[in-house]
Amino acid sequence: MASEILRVLYERAKQALPEYSVVGAVITVPAYFDEAQRQATKDAAKIAGINVLRLLNEPTAAAVAYGLAANLEDNQTAAPNSSTSASKQGKHYLIYDLGGGTFDVSILSMQKGVLEVKATGGNSALGGDDIDRLIMGWMLKNLDLAPSDVSAEQKTTLARQAEQIKIALSDDSSTNHYVPVAVTVTDSSGEIKEFTGELSNDQLKKIIAPVINRTIKVCEQVLHDASLTKTDLDAVVLVGGSTRMPVIIQAVAEFFEREPLSHLNPDEVVALGEATVADQLVRSDKSNKLLLLDVTPLSLGLETMGGLVEVLIPRNTPIPITKKQTFTTYQDGQTGMVIHVVQGERDTVANCRSLGRFELFGIPPMKAGLARIEVTFAIDANGQLSVTAQETTTCTTSDITITPSYGLSDNQKEKLLAEGREFAQADMLLRSLLEARVEAERELLALQSALTEFAELLDDASLHNLRQAMQNVQTQLDASTELSLNSTVDAERLTHLKKQLDTATVTLKPLSDDFASRIMDSNVKQAMAGTTADSWS
Repeated sequence: MASEILRVLYERAKQALPEYSVVGAVITVPAYFDEAQRQATKDAAKIAGINVLRLLNEPTAAAVAYGLAANLEDNQTAAPNSSTSASKQGKHYLIYDLGGGTFDVSILSMQKGVLEVKATGGNSALGGDDIDRLIMGWMLKNLDLAPSDVSAEQKTTLARQAEQIKIALSDDSSTNHYVPVAVTVTDSSGEIKEFTGELSNDQLKKIIAPVINRTIKVCEQVLHDASLTKTDLDAVVLVGGSTRMPVIIQAVAEFFEREPLSHLNPDEVVALGEATVADQLVRSDKSNKLLLLDVTPLSLGLETMGGLVEVLIPRNTPIPITKKQTFTTYQDGQTGMVIHVVQGERDTVANCRSLGRFELFGIPPMKAGLARIEVTFAIDANGQLSVTAQETTTCTTSDITITPSYGLSDNQKEKLLAEGREFAQADMLLRSLLEARVEAERELLALQSALTEFAELLDDASLHNLRQAMQNVQTQLDASTELSLNSTVDAERLTHLKKQLDTATVTLKPLSDDFASRIMDSNVKQAMAGTTADSWS
């Protein structure tokens, strides 16, 4: 469906513009679109034969249309009481987008030439249609009728009439402006009901207060998410057809204590912004120093135990971006770690593209799981990836610099993406099995280490049962070793292997927990030896 709509728009553009002048398109998407939705948009455009120059967030396009990328000189849009901390962080713009059926709020931050979305929120079921329903409810109340007293056909007629009243009231911003209202309906009993009166903007504001209040609550939440206050904002931009209403403009102005920017057509402002960006991209305009965040074409991550991929930066993440995650050691006394950086959409390293690897040495020897290695992935505006690993106790550091897109053709990107979709189900099952294997192996290693030191705490029967349960787990691990690494294994086989391993580990757990409690009791007794209750008072 999306590709058909884009194809029609593409054909219309080619007919309206000079021949061969359409070389690509900038497509806007809601700021809350996730990676899958953004990729689906790109895929739909590709199917329609459109060369996508850039996927642009709608609030970003609105900011570009209003020229907010440049330093604002209009005193009316500057926050007189902006905090020092907010000023140091650059400029902040709130985009209030109230359309026909959805409501979105985004806060953009402009810092060092980079315009990015800091926080976003909204309601996908709130918009102009709800305002129409509230006006229709007001009309029914004046007719002394309940919605159930009116047929579906008459509800449609009333909704259209409510929309016309809303549009008429939007023609004049004065609160005392009113429009005549004449309503005639036939109720379920066949009786004709009539109402003649008028509706002013002042009355309309009270009628649609539920919608206004819900939008304001979203604005408050988004400000909170961005750690900002109303006075930290440099401008508020109105987008969407419903923001034509004077009562909406007034409500926004009252809440933010400033006049919002609304002089551009709210239905066209996003299109104006994306057209501006498209023009700059096609002409390679270097005069505009604004950096509109690009996105990563494929997911980036590193290899973890079991040959699994831990994604740090998902595909279609805006760049520049920095992500950190803490990892730990797998074995007791481990003093080094290999950091293997990979790219792709599969869950196993074997099915992803290797970008490079480096080693981190100098990890203090300690029990498995106690060390803390902080790995940082940082992609700059040019798409260059820097990976740094640091042991947090000694601050020992190692790093590597990679260009993820180097040597990767469009066909290779498409192949990696296609494989990610094709093998999604199998990868999910395979990942589940591998994760279960890693946990089981760690449990066995921990138990073997504990038995070396504390085996005398168990009687012969308990020791036998524990070793037998451990052997059962190891048997299931051995059975799945080769099969789990083979991507051609069918789903039924993977599911069976996972079930068998789970059964063995569930049997082991109560025995392992009992052993752990005995070790803890022994340690507590040793710590308390030679002391009295008075010693602890």
